Amino acid sequence: MKRVIAVVAVVLVVIIAWWLRAHHRDTKQTAHDQDSAQQSSGDSHARKGPQAPATLSGRVTRKPDGAPVANATVSIARAELGAEFLPSQAPTLVTQTDASGQWRQPIAPGTYILAATAPGLLPEALPKLVVGEGEQRGGLDFALEAGGTLVKGTVTDVGGGPIAGARITLKRSEDFSLTGQPDFATLTGQDGTYQLQVRDGDYSVHAAHDDYTKAQKSIEVKGKPITVDFTLVPGGSIKGRVIARESGKPVAGAWIDVRGKRSNSFGVGEAVSDDEGNFQLHSLASGAISLSAAGPGYASSSPTVVELGVGEQVDGITIKVDHAYTISGKVVDKRDKTKGVPAILIGGFSIASQQVALAHEPTDKDGRFEIVGVRPAAYTLAAFGEGKVPDIGKTVEVVDKDIKDVVIELETGVSISGRVEPPQAAQIALRLDGEIGLANMFQMAKVVMVRAKADPQTGAFKLEHVPAGKLVVTADTEDGAAGKTPVEIAEADLA
Repeated sequence: MKRVIAVVAVVLVVIIAWWLRAHHRDTKQTAHDQDSAQQSSGDSHARKGPQAPATLSGRVTRKPDGAPVANATVSIARAELGAEFLPSQAPTLVTQTDASGQWRQPIAPGTYILAATAPGLLPEALPKLVVGEGEQRGGLDFALEAGGTLVKGTVTDVGGGPIAGARITLKRSEDFSLTGQPDFATLTGQDGTYQLQVRDGDYSVHAAHDDYTKAQKSIEVKGKPITVDFTLVPGGSIKGRVIARESGKPVAGAWIDVRGKRSNSFGVGEAVSDDEGNFQLHSLASGAISLSAAGPGYASSSPTVVELGVGEQVDGITIKVDHAYTISGKVVDKRDKTKGVPAILIGGFSIASQQVALAHEPTDKDGRFEIVGVRPAAYTLAAFGEGKVPDIGKTVEVVDKDIKDVVIELETGVSISGRVEPPQAAQIALRLDGEIGLANMFQMAKVVMVRAKADPQTGAFKLEHVPAGKLVVTADTEDGAAGKTPVEIAEADLA
């Protein structure tokens, strides 16, 4: 039972990871077209042009006197759905200010959260920002004030040498959000050292560099300076090609799934094959690396395993793929089935065969979706989107042909508002009222991602997009105090 429930949870995360990887590639390749899109046929695909890059700019100053802050670090974190689950799939962009405190950064269109840090000054974040194609957005200014607790350290390689230009990112552990949170970031100097100031609390600290595998530690900041050092291991790389087993021809637009015992990410959609079927992977951990590919009309029947040494570069790997199928359909509003729902992530999983099939893109403006490269199996579909209650449970069986006209209905859910007594800051969450089993594990997946915060002064909170059922609202505070109350949700908001 625990294994089945774990599979459901992992699939939700994998669906989000796959989608984020597509947007991450847009960020890195605004000048190159390396994305793929699928047509209705599982045997064909079309290339879509890149979106025109946008530009963000602003200034960082000191709050008391307005003096410019040179060498401040501005972080630009993705804030689309799922960014909180897998930050490694959409790494934060960082840039630094010049002598006048000015900064400028080209980016791909999307939704972002910006933050600024500087030695001796408290970090500051701006409200979520939606950036359109080709937009030139200026005036994104920060005024930083002194204070906070020092977090410092050194990043070295396994030989003891300093790593310059490593990115250090701090995230507040308690600030859960489906659509991301501010990243307080800085870069290491030539001697591998870094420092920044933060408010007290629990944080996860991430260290990353393009030539090395990533590392992460958890810390508690409580008014005293804290040292967090990292030793990074050189990352390996793999170059290869995806070809059809039956014809030997290259397969374009195939997404590469990377898994390994020492990998610290799901590795979903780590690369996509070009028109000649070529792909390249970077920053890989050592060990046995399993590579699978799925694209229009084709998918791996079994993984291609590559033994990779520390920092090793392997070339000439071939991933052979076999004929596969397509699942397509539409996501609609449950109350108005003529209305398609856009921006929904779609995936399917087979508990029996442990196969996962994922849409490369979220649903379009009409709610249409397409999952390509699907191997034969019985799949349970999951649909997940911001502002909607997730749907898990629609089943389809792929045997020897494409599955078309699948309809998935999503509901908005209701809201629960209330307060914590005595008034104080608290994390508000939901769980099922009763035991979890086969009969309600999908219902569990619908409620575990509903979160809110209680206001520190009033204790007021509001949970959004809550599914119907018998639930328990829980509250947990930083000092360990906790409370709960049962609720029964129908079709009306609950206060």
